[in-house]
Amino acid sequence: MTNAQHPSALRTLRRPTQLYVSIDASNKESLKAIDRPLFKDFWERTLECLDILRERQEELRTVYRFTLVRGFNMDEIPGYGGLIDRGRPWLIEIKGAHSSVLKANLGVTYCGKSDESSLTMHNVPFYEEVVGFAKRIVEEINRRRTDTDLPEYAIAAEHAHS
Repeated sequence: MTNAQHPSALRTLRRPTQLYVSIDASNKESLKAIDRPLFKDFWERTLECLDILRERQEELRTVYRFTLVRGFNMDEIPGYGGLIDRGRPWLIEIKGAHSSVLKANLGVTYCGKSDESSLTMHNVPFYEEVVGFAKRIVEEINRRRTDTDLPEYAIAAEHAHS
């Protein structure tokens, strides 16, 4: 699993079972606002990692994980569609953020207000919002599918508890 900031390490992996990339936004500005990245070329690193996933998709399973934050990245359907076109992952996992702290990775449990972030429980999407986002992503991807080279996507499973 990677946050798409170390393409050189990703490129040198021998043969993992799957490559799992966490993508917190669909464009440079939004990713900067959500993740507060350490590297100046964070967006270029992200895109390079997605290119690596596409290059290696025949030899192993590739997965994107989208972490949704209400008020930040849930209206970026066309942008996410473009990132999916670019990397063509086998699977896409979509989850809601459970954090009030903007860190490099949003996959932490909500623990109250923080001086480092303006996020609150208001930014944690409800289950129905995550499902709605997933349905819109499927529609967007399949709308873009003009040839059989791009796989057809569908919702395979959903779990309210997760």
